[in-house]
Amino acid sequence: MRRSKVKQPLRDAVPVTGELLRLAGYFVSEGSIGAKGHVVQWSFSKTQEAYADDVLNILRDVFGLMGKKYWINSLCEVRVGSVLLAELLRAWFGKTASAKRFPDWVLYLPDEKVKELLKGFW
Repeated sequence: MRRSKVKQPLRDAVPVTGELLRLAGYFVSEGSIGAKGHVVQWSFSKTQEAYADDVLNILRDVFGLMGKKYWINSLCEVRVGSVLLAELLRAWFGKTASAKRFPDWVLYLPDEKVKELLKGFW
C-alpha cells in the first residue's frame, strides 16, 4: 500500500446519525485498526461490494474523509488514514476482535438509530 503524506482531519462536530451508526456496525463486524493506529480498514467479500461502497460514502459524507477501495483476491477492503477516526472507533467500540463491544450509550438511542447500527453489524 502506498502511503499518503496528506493528513485527513475529522470535521469539528460529527453528529450521531444513522450513517455514523451503520459505519460503527460495519466496524464492529468487519473492521480493524492497523498496528500503528493510523489506518482504519473494513474487509468484505466480493459479494459485499455494496457495503464497501456504503462505507466510502459514509466516510466522505459524515467525516469528510476520502477512503480507498482495494481488491485482494476475492476480498474487497476499504482503508482510510485517520488517527482521529481510529482513536474514536477504538474508544467507543474497541480495537481487536475479542475486545470489540457496543458502548452503554447505544442502549439509549432511538429505535431508528439502533436499526442502522444493527444493519451495519449484520
